[in-house]
Amino acid sequence: MQKNNYTPGPWNVHTLADDPHTYGGHAGMPIITTEDGETEICGVVYETADADLIAAAPDMLAALKLIACRLELWVNILNLSLEDEDDPHERGETAQARDSFCALKEPARAATRQAEGTGR
Repeated sequence: MQKNNYTPGPWNVHTLADDPHTYGGHAGMPIITTEDGETEICGVVYETADADLIAAAPDMLAALKLIACRLELWVNILNLSLEDEDDPHERGETAQARDSFCALKEPARAATRQAEGTGR
């Protein structure tokens, strides 16, 4: 299994103190930190919605990996079902379901590779 090269989550949005003397024009702006606030993941983010999305990245990656794994499992199950199915109508429906899962699985795997830096 590949080791993560990123700081493990959870990550949180932390708002810098509204202190222009300390933070200048960044006073009161969001940054991304580890849950304990000890490690800065990302400096100032100008849009709160962007900060929320960045902070959710580790959880979203974990969920996407799980989804891709489950889709792979269902593709394999459906492939086995196709081997045993004699009814042409049932074969067609099973193949269509398998193809739908494949169509979902590939973008999930590609996004995971991109997030892990292995899809370059």
